[in-house]
Amino acid sequence: MSLLSRIKSLFSPRPAAPEAPRSSTSTTEIVIPAESLEDVALAIKEVFAENAMQDYLYPAAEAGAEAARAVKAGEYDKAWAAYQDQKQLYMKHAEQSEFTGRQTIALDSGVHKGMANMLRLEGRHKDALAHALYWVIGSQIPVERCEAKVRAYFNRCKLKNTSLDDVLAFIESRTRVTSFALIRKQVKKWIDLG
Repeated sequence: MSLLSRIKSLFSPRPAAPEAPRSSTSTTEIVIPAESLEDVALAIKEVFAENAMQDYLYPAAEAGAEAARAVKAGEYDKAWAAYQDQKQLYMKHAEQSEFTGRQTIALDSGVHKGMANMLRLEGRHKDALAHALYWVIGSQIPVERCEAKVRAYFNRCKLKNTSLDDVLAFIESRTRVTSFALIRKQVKKWIDLG
């Protein structure tokens, strides 16, 4: 086993072994030649880099702030791209942190609040409704707290054959993990009804 392999093995995670009594002489000693010190330092740095957690939340917050600035400036394509970046960073964080499906959707759906608002500003009310519903359902906001917001998005769609009560009942029926695709499909059904 090479010197670098031995050093890496010292710092690599190992499965937990049953606790054994420790003696004061149980240490591992490696003699490192002076000319190898730089290689050893690089090996240790590499091991720690492999095991370190990447920070995705700060860049996600920056992407969200960039999206908000772009929306305010009326740069909707730029805002949409920043929202997509934020969603991807959140998904990486959720995967790294081993989130459950429910936790992942709660994190992801929060981005859709801004997306719905931007689509509303663009006059794309039917698209905005799907994003608003995903935000409400994914965030598990009680219907009583979001009814006015949902009503505003729903009224802008001017749907004649679907009532606000239908939409609120749909929200309340979503007690399990849901997806944006499923919600968008339901909104399309309401739009197709007229």
